[in-house]
Amino acid sequence: MNRTKIEWTEVTWNPVTGCTPVSPGCEHCYARRMATRLRGRFGYPADNPFRVTLHEDRVEEPLRWRRPQMVFVCSMGDLFHPEVPDQFIARVFGTMRYALHHTFMVLTKRPERMAAWFSQIWERPGEGYKRFGHERRPGGIEGYIVAEADRWPLPNVWIGVTVENQEMASKRIPILLQVPAAVRFVSAEPLLGPVDLSEWLKEVRYCEMHGQLCDEGVIWDNNGQLLCKYCKRPVERFHLLNWVIVGGETGPGARPMHPDWVRNLRDQCKDAGVTFFFKQWGEWMPHDGCWDEPHQKIIMAPDGEIREPYHGWGLDQWERGWEFMVRVGKKRAGRLLDGRAWDEMPSQVVAP
Repeated sequence: MNRTKIEWTEVTWNPVTGCTPVSPGCEHCYARRMATRLRGRFGYPADNPFRVTLHEDRVEEPLRWRRPQMVFVCSMGDLFHPEVPDQFIARVFGTMRYALHHTFMVLTKRPERMAAWFSQIWERPGEGYKRFGHERRPGGIEGYIVAEADRWPLPNVWIGVTVENQEMASKRIPILLQVPAAVRFVSAEPLLGPVDLSEWLKEVRYCEMHGQLCDEGVIWDNNGQLLCKYCKRPVERFHLLNWVIVGGETGPGARPMHPDWVRNLRDQCKDAGVTFFFKQWGEWMPHDGCWDEPHQKIIMAPDGEIREPYHGWGLDQWERGWEFMVRVGKKRAGRLLDGRAWDEMPSQVVAP
């Protein structure tokens, strides 16, 4: 068990470490920097510390933790990296299946691999056919099974994708929605541009009888309950996404995050009734424009354009949404948005 300073979880569990870049958010990867510092120690290879590495001795770790924990899975890698075998992923999910006293958060930048892996769980979907192994044998991990079809989604597993900009949101979120999860979430960290999530934050209605969405085919009964107009049975109301995390970039070369990008995502969540978590500003924070500030300063437009500040900078820039940003470091920048912390967490729901 590794205690962590990551604000939205309690501990990290890394049966897989190492990764390779796939999108702009990977450019200043914190995990790669940390792995380099740990080169040759704690399971990080000396020759290439961020090489994808499977840690057999860690697969069963959460079963030994007695106190319930919020667990971030593979904070130092990606469980769905193409170099991680299907059977190993199955064993990780097998551990999560048995450690029901913990809540596991799985975050990936590779939803295509994730969806492909889930599609292999059953040879005959709906019949509970077991493709990966058999029941767990006491004292060993070799017999792990993923889970029977009728047990999905696992009630203690939250699954999310990283969306650093609109392009990644449009690419990754629709695939996330195909995956069975008790909670589906988005991590917009590092946030590198404006992102509109409204399409996936809306509330939808689901008829279990027909196994499909029925937004247009609903009626209200005399008791105010929402029914499917075809089978007259109650429909379930839920959000496609249950949680949004936002954070700025940290470390050397960190890119600034315009405050309007954060506020806009917060307002989208508030309007939709979806929980919102603001993790941090990162290295840069909005500033009042004091010229005596000794740190590095820039002015930043809502479209991401960055300029060096100059003394003639004035009201016309403010009116167009330019912000004065100053690099003060993660600790000083903090995590207050408009004077308050946003620490909302989703309730334990199971989304169809």
